[in-house]
Amino acid sequence: MNAGEATTPKLGVQAATKIYHTASGDLLALDRCSLDVRANEIVSIVGPSGCGKTTLLWSMSGLHSLTSGEIRLDGKAITGPHPDIGIVFQEANLLPWRNLDANIRFPFEIKGEKPDRAWIAHLLNRVGLDGFGGKFPRELSGGMQQR
Repeated sequence: MNAGEATTPKLGVQAATKIYHTASGDLLALDRCSLDVRANEIVSIVGPSGCGKTTLLWSMSGLHSLTSGEIRLDGKAITGPHPDIGIVFQEANLLPWRNLDANIRFPFEIKGEKPDRAWIAHLLNRVGLDGFGGKFPRELSGGMQQR
């Protein structure tokens, strides 16, 4: 590791602020939150319900835009969903009318891509769901849906 790698964060959050504009008024979800995560570092974000943990995670993944501040991955601003960042949602987000194979294909379809069957089989194998590709979400346990 060189000296630059030791000081440059893998993921940097600088003065992240997120305000939701609601019918009942503005809701400050993040207030100048700053955080640096180094390569290979494990970080937990903890706090009471409603303190902005999910908003921060969604913003770090590029699924939410900030009102102000900046989030960088490898020194580059995150301005939208990033292919190197994954997020596991609190609830399973499967489309109930699509079987597991079709749910896996869905994000690829949105991007105009078509993964081959071997790739889908590889993904299912990787999370221990061999043989479940034809099953619908209602036929899977909660843990299986999360995977």
